[in-house]
Amino acid sequence: IDYEHGKKFVVYFPNWGTYNDAHLNISVGMIPWDKVTHINHAFWMVGDDNKVVTTDEFADFQKTFDHSEGWDKVDRLAGHLGEYNYYKKQYPNVKVMISVGGWTKGQNFHKMALTKEGRTTFIQSCIDLMRKYTFIDGIDIDWEYPGVDRAADPNDEADSGCPGGPEDKQNYTLMLKEMREAFDAAGMSNKLITVAATMNQNTIAQGANPNDYDEYVDFINIMTYDAHGAF
Repeated sequence: IDYEHGKKFVVYFPNWGTYNDAHLNISVGMIPWDKVTHINHAFWMVGDDNKVVTTDEFADFQKTFDHSEGWDKVDRLAGHLGEYNYYKKQYPNVKVMISVGGWTKGQNFHKMALTKEGRTTFIQSCIDLMRKYTFIDGIDIDWEYPGVDRAADPNDEADSGCPGGPEDKQNYTLMLKEMREAFDAAGMSNKLITVAATMNQNTIAQGANPNDYDEYVDFINIMTYDAHGAF
């Protein structure tokens, strides 16, 4: 694989898949590491305190997998992150990203991005995370969708909805701009910033336009599954 100049082969790894037979109770070791360039670890979220936080503390940090550290270690690294730590040493060119949000866990994006203080808190928490776990190569923002005020789905208990408003158009760009500047200032210019972006022109018109923020991100993942569906 030409990791520097070739096409990107980006996959999502669902942290909840470990509990699910339909997902083959997937583990990080089941990823075809020799065939991918980027792994989006899905999903983390913006917490009520505006800091990035896992949606599953047990699966991501505590569950015992093949390469989990022993219980006698004070700051034991286990769970999915322990597996990433192991496999990154075998495949150092594959980029491991923390993907924030997703369809059901974007409820605090609007509130966080609304103020400079909120954005700064979120960005600093991302920096702190990557300082502690140096094998994490960047942050993927999966806000579905800036500018859209979406209520929670009453038929999906996991869905918290995704509040939004016209302010998101500017604040989404500011968040990415400030994130890039903060990463660079922290000596993390090598850490990636990516986003998942809709291809729905109506949604783009309401919120964030890639023309406004593309200079701050390393690449954009287009949600091609928005091209056609049950809707």
